[in-house]
Amino acid sequence: MENPEIYVQRLFLERYALALRKIATGSEPTPDFEVVDASSRELVLEVKNLTSFDEPRLRVDFTDEEAMRGCVRDDNGPGRVGAFIHAGVKQLGSSACPKVLVIVNDDVCVDVFDLDAAYRGYLSYNMSDGRLIADRSPARVANGRIRDSKRVIDLFVWIDSWNESVSFRFRGRAGREVAERYFRYATQPQIGSAAAGT
Repeated sequence: MENPEIYVQRLFLERYALALRKIATGSEPTPDFEVVDASSRELVLEVKNLTSFDEPRLRVDFTDEEAMRGCVRDDNGPGRVGAFIHAGVKQLGSSACPKVLVIVNDDVCVDVFDLDAAYRGYLSYNMSDGRLIADRSPARVANGRIRDSKRVIDLFVWIDSWNESVSFRFRGRAGREVAERYFRYATQPQIGSAAAGT
């Protein structure tokens, strides 16, 4: 895959007609990009790349309960996403304009629901027998070092690089307005809602 920053620049220009301007790095943490209208900075973006760290291990003989205990999951997706949120806040934190964290996902074992889990601290699963089970194992991520800082980010943009699927998650009005204005957002869940969208 091409450089994630160049990839995001190209994808956003082609899909959303959004020109990202690279911000020069210095001695202080800075975002990767800004969007400027006239001479005013409208928003800042930080790009993080979630790469695959292992070959997927597939098992088809697991029970629902094993899946819930993490017996078939060893990618630690929410923890890895939480680390990106933590690092992204450091890069975006000092800017006064809306803040966007873009996660380019190259790992097929991780998806946008790992972002939801890292942010909320849980995911709900419908079991084959009709039961609803909440997996609260991501609570340590959501309530750990990103507990307060995750609220600094207005909009999360998740890109699965293998199919260029883009999903948006936002935490409030500012994030929704950024998604609508710059990314032609229609209807997707606010982070913390139960529904999912792309």
